[in-house]
Formats: sequence, structure tokens, C-alpha cells
Amino acid sequence: VLVLRYADYSASNRRAPTTFDVIDTSTLSDEVGMLNLLVAAPPLLKRTPWATFYTEKQLRTADEYMQAIQTSLGAGLSTTTILFDLMPVSYISRFDTHSNAHECVAACAFGNNDQYFERLSWKRPSQLGNPGGQFFLGCDHGQVAELLFNIYVRMFEHEGVKSLVKSKPTSHQEGSPIHYCRRTFALLIFELQRRVATDWDKMVSSL
Repeated sequence: VLVLRYADYSASNRRAPTTFDVIDTSTLSDEVGMLNLLVAAPPLLKRTPWATFYTEKQLRTADEYMQAIQTSLGAGLSTTTILFDLMPVSYISRFDTHSNAHECVAACAFGNNDQYFERLSWKRPSQLGNPGGQFFLGCDHGQVAELLFNIYVRMFEHEGVKSLVKSKPTSHQEGSPIHYCRRTFALLIFELQRRVATDWDKMVSSL
């Protein structure tokens, strides 16, 4: 167990690590939301080709796992890769070294347990050809505003009229945790400002 103490990060003691080669979040994406993880954890990841960020998500056997991941992100995986400089290795390579076939087989065999875990390893694509470097994405402010608006709608879809008037209770109404607040969205914008070059004043007005 890694214990980080405040005294280790004082001004007089700069030997404690502030970035890491590996960050493993286990199943926190289900518990706190994927976007919360992307805002909080990747800034602590080293800018090297081997630095890896792990996530693990609980899925049903009927789910298509990449589609489920994109739903939890609120945007397409390609868009997320560009914005956050993070990419699931299996998405680009089309194969994975982690097998969960035994979980899927067991789920189908028992019927009443149709869930399994999908583990993803994320890397920084900008580091694969330029270790230590950093890229900036130039975008039209209107496109950025539209993208962030769509993410915002997905983050707070449980507050929408359609969700409230449904006769069948939604997953949120059934007791599933609500992961996001307005602070999450503000921190998301703050994080993107470090990588996206656009007219941010106009973007905010458009948003």
C-alpha cells in the first residue's frame, strides 16, 4: 500500500513523487464516474511512452464494451483521446493481453449473474513518437462549445424532462449514484484549457 503523507510534500521535502508510471483506478469509474477520473488522475501520470492509466468497468454480457465506455465518457472515444491525450491500447491495437472470457462464460452458464469486468490500459498517444513532448489542439470556439454542451447534457441527463416524465424509473431513480456536479464540469473545462487552443471567452459565451 502506498501511503502519501502531507509532510513528504512540504516545501522542505521535495523527494516525494508527484507523478507516477502507473495509476490503477480499479473499479472507481463505476463508483465516481469516468469523467471524474479523467480530470483527477491523468495529470499525475508521467509523460513517457510506458506510463499507463488503468480503469476497470463492470458490464453486462449483452453490452458492447467500447460503446459502454463511450457512453460513460459522454463523447466518442476518438474525441476523448484527442482532448485528454489518453487512448485505450486495445482500441487502437484491436487486441488485449487481459482475458475475461472465463467471466463471460460463467455469466452465460449461470444466467442470474450476467455481469463481468472489462479492464482497459490507457496510454498517452503523444508520447509514442515524441517522449516528453506535449501537443496542443487548435479548435474553433464554436466546435468546442458544441462538444462541451453535448458532454454537459450527458453528464446531467437525469435532470432532463424526458428522464423525469418516464413512467418506468430510471437507473438514477432506482438508487444508482449520481456521479457529477457542476464543479466536475468546471474542472473538465479547466483541464481542457491546458491542451486546447481556442478563443475561450467566445467559447464560454457560445456555451
